[in-house]
Amino acid sequence: MEQQNKIIVTLMVKNEELTLAKTLDSIVQNTDIQCICIADTGSTDNTRNILIEWQIQNPDIKVIYIEEEWKDFSTNRNKILQYLEEYTSYNWCMFLDSNDEILRYDESLLDEDIDVFYTKLDLLSLDKDGKPVQSSLYSPRLFRLNKGFHFVSPVHEFLCNDEDTFRSGQTDRILLYQNRTIKKDMEKTMRRLATDVYMLNDYLKTCPECYKGRTYTHLGMTYRLLNNKPKAIKCYRESLNCDMKGREKARACYELAMLYGDEASDQFLWYLVKSLDYEVRHVALLDLSRYYFNCNNMQMSYVYSMACLSLKVPDSDTSERYDDVTNYQRYLHHAMICNRINSVEQGIHYIKIALRSCDENSQSQNEQDKIAECRKIFQDLLKNSKPVCE
Repeated sequence: MEQQNKIIVTLMVKNEELTLAKTLDSIVQNTDIQCICIADTGSTDNTRNILIEWQIQNPDIKVIYIEEEWKDFSTNRNKILQYLEEYTSYNWCMFLDSNDEILRYDESLLDEDIDVFYTKLDLLSLDKDGKPVQSSLYSPRLFRLNKGFHFVSPVHEFLCNDEDTFRSGQTDRILLYQNRTIKKDMEKTMRRLATDVYMLNDYLKTCPECYKGRTYTHLGMTYRLLNNKPKAIKCYRESLNCDMKGREKARACYELAMLYGDEASDQFLWYLVKSLDYEVRHVALLDLSRYYFNCNNMQMSYVYSMACLSLKVPDSDTSERYDDVTNYQRYLHHAMICNRINSVEQGIHYIKIALRSCDENSQSQNEQDKIAECRKIFQDLLKNSKPVCE
């Protein structure tokens, strides 16, 4: 008899009295998940009392509480996975951070022939001037427990298995929200980043060659947050000399482009030509176009979007599934640019192409959301169009 899909949520916490209850409430309110595993790595505040009170208020939810000494992110997350081996009735695991909230959850995903889901994560953070900034990314938060997965790298840990081969998919049917504005102790943040630099440099001495490229990219990101531009650029260049998957190289190129600022155009295109395989150049170009779009630089966003549209998207069978930039995403983004610059006729042209890539007969919530998004932009374009004089 086939095992029924059951999911366990795991959180790693330390002094999370400001966010823990809200995270737990979002699980109860927006999912039917019945088991939560919480690993406390040394809380000295009110975290445990909040958890006890929450458990009293939610007696139907099974809470597994374990205490473990802190070492690094991968080691501690892997200890949680080892602990969960005793709970054989659960075959899926969702990792949450202690300041995450689940806003949308579609349990039918668990029936799909996928091992790892890269779920959408909406972020609210602060820029260097202390102003709130919204962004989104996809993170591998949901995965099968029987595929030998484990975490690698002491900081910015990433998921892999022994063969480093698994079926993965990107989805909007699970939506997480993370508020990074609550903890505002900048001095503490800078100390943590300095520790991250030390740990990543130490890990580079012993890590397998296949992980060095991604580790250099993460080290570059950390140096960028520390405002050390020369070392960040050096790390990104080192990562491009390593053996990385195409999408990981695209990410390093994207980070380099942000560092170069106004010089990004020439430098970024040079790295694309020199370092990226053809089938992932469109991914990096779209990333950069989106970056300039969020910076309200429509001229550069348009240039990179047109460059992206000029490339043929490879078949999904020959590319990394969760990283595949579909025609829908490319055309929708270009229509959004056209709407912003009042190029109505061109925008309508591309939004129609984006709509044609959707399956209107599908009952999938993801497909219906895509169609609704296209129609909204189409209506915005119509509002911007000028009436023809009779």
